[in-house]
Amino acid sequence: MLLSAVLALRPTQPGSQRAFLGKAAHAFFLRLVSEADAELATALHDQSENRPFTVSTPMTLRMGRATGAPVAGYDQVLRITSYAPDLSRLLVQRALPRLPQRIALGDDVFSVRGVFVDRCKVMVLQVGQIRRDISYNGDTLNTAARIESMCNEYR
Repeated sequence: MLLSAVLALRPTQPGSQRAFLGKAAHAFFLRLVSEADAELATALHDQSENRPFTVSTPMTLRMGRATGAPVAGYDQVLRITSYAPDLSRLLVQRALPRLPQRIALGDDVFSVRGVFVDRCKVMVLQVGQIRRDISYNGDTLNTAARIESMCNEYR
C-alpha cells in the first residue's frame, strides 16, 4: 500500500524555527515508528539504501501551497510517504492515531493541527475538447514519482 500522510503543524513560538529541519524530521519519524514497533524502527534506521519511506522538512503553507523555509506567522506541513505495506499499515493503524498534540523537531516545538492521510487515491480526469487527454492527480502520484526517481538512481 502506498501512503502519503501530511501533518499540519503550527509553531508554538512563531519566527523561531530554523530553516532546515530535515534531520530532526527524520528522527521524529523514527521515534514515531519506534513507539509502535521498536524493531521495525531499528531496521529502518540501519538500512543505508533504498529506504521504503521519505520524510520532508517542514514547509510553509501559504495560500494553499507548501513552500520552502519557515515564514513567521504561517503554518507548516510535514509530508511522510511510505511504499512498504507493513510500514504503511503500522503508520495508519498504530502510529498516526497516537500522534501527540505537540511534537519537537530538534529544538523547535509545533502543535499538531491535523493529519491528512491518502491511501492510493488518484483523481483521473479527461481534459480537452479538440484533443482529449487523460490527466492523473494526487499525492499518491507524488509518492510514485519519488519511487521512480529512486529506481533511476540505482539502475
